[in-house]
Order: sequence, then structure tokens, then C-alpha cells
Amino acid sequence: MIKTKAILIGTLITLVAVTILELIFGAWGGFTGLFLGGLISLYIMEADLKEGIIQGFIIGVLTGIVFDILLVLVASINGISIGVYLIGGGILTLLVALIVYGILTAIGAAAAIYLKEILKKYEKGDKNVLH
Repeated sequence: MIKTKAILIGTLITLVAVTILELIFGAWGGFTGLFLGGLISLYIMEADLKEGIIQGFIIGVLTGIVFDILLVLVASINGISIGVYLIGGGILTLLVALIVYGILTAIGAAAAIYLKEILKKYEKGDKNVLH
């Protein structure tokens, strides 16, 4: 079951991670922030693999929507007409960004769930956790 509160908390964590890492490392820091945001968010949440990947994708898309809105606002503040921006390929760029954000965060979510399962097995005493 998809938990709205968990998705909002995950989106907030991802927004903070992306903002901090993007300021430090540029665009690659933003992509790393998406992966780490999904990883941290889904490690904290209790979800199975399928639900976790879906929740991670939703978190990534919501993060993308927030950053797309900020991008359009900054463009309009800098004197670029929103209509010109959107007609000139901006819509396609924003949609591709949403998909990429969702996929990267879903990959981070899947990694978090897999890591959590490995750590649970290791704590139970199973030393062959990768088999």
C-alpha cells in the first residue's frame, strides 16, 4: 500500500539531498542526490520491492515537478517568457527530466530495499547474505 506521508517525507529528503549535492558538484551532484534521496527514503520506510520501486518513482517525479516549477520561475524572473520557454522545447525537456528523476530515484529505492534485506539476513547470523 502506498503511504502518502512516507512519499512526502521521501520527497523532502530527496529535495534536500539534490539541492545540497547539486550546489557542491553541479549536475552530477543532482543525479547523485536523486539516487541517495531514494536510497535514504526507502531505507527508512517499510516497503516490499514492488511498492518501494513505485514509491521511489513517485518521489522522483514529485521532486522533478518541484524543480521544474523552480526552473520556470527562475526563467520568468530572468526575463524569459514562459510561453516562449515552453513552446521552444521546454515541455519536452521538463517531461524527460521527470522521467529521469523518477527512474534514478526508483533505482535508489530498489537498492535501499535490497540493502535492507541483506543487513537483516546478516544480523540473523546468515554469513552468506549474497547467495
